[in-house]
Amino acid sequence: MTFIEEVKRHNIKKHYLVYGRADFIAKNDTLIGQLKDIGLSAAIVGIEAASQEELDSYNKKSLVTDNERAIAILQKYDIECYGTVILGIDWDKSHFDNLYNFIKKTGLIFVNLQPLTPMPGTGMLEAFKDQLIIPYEDHEKWDMAHLVVRPTRLSIRSYYLQILKLYYKITVTPSHIHYMFRRYGIATTMKLSVGAGKITWQYLKKIMKG
Repeated sequence: MTFIEEVKRHNIKKHYLVYGRADFIAKNDTLIGQLKDIGLSAAIVGIEAASQEELDSYNKKSLVTDNERAIAILQKYDIECYGTVILGIDWDKSHFDNLYNFIKKTGLIFVNLQPLTPMPGTGMLEAFKDQLIIPYEDHEKWDMAHLVVRPTRLSIRSYYLQILKLYYKITVTPSHIHYMFRRYGIATTMKLSVGAGKITWQYLKKIMKG
């Protein structure tokens, strides 16, 4: 509230994005609206999972219903939601399908799919040390985009292929393309498409490399 008051007092006219917990957003509808009024245009939200079982396994201490309500509140105020999701190492194709159904149900437009990465300090590195396929010393690949732990139900190639397929199922739809052109215009949408093409090539290289 102090931040909101100070922005108004100094007559600051800016657009900005924030990191926000889903449970906080879910419990503070009115506050989110007030932040929108002073320039909030996007929020990066750790959705993490589409099931309560997985949220509990990550010790997230929040509910799937918090995720759904947070996304709905941001959409209500026309605040772009960038949802980050952790992809389990024990996933098979059905888990990717379930996540897609959640994304479709909630209407998420932008999603960052991150294979489970047992970072030091989280208590997970020791548990997965015997399953690492990329040593921690190879820091540039511990970027939340590379598989650093061997999947248990899919091959490495199949796992990367499922990620790529999910990205395309989310983004290459008439409704998504229409949304992008309407909200961001042709130039920005084309620029994002070029970036998406580069990311696709990176995944294809990972799939070929295995």
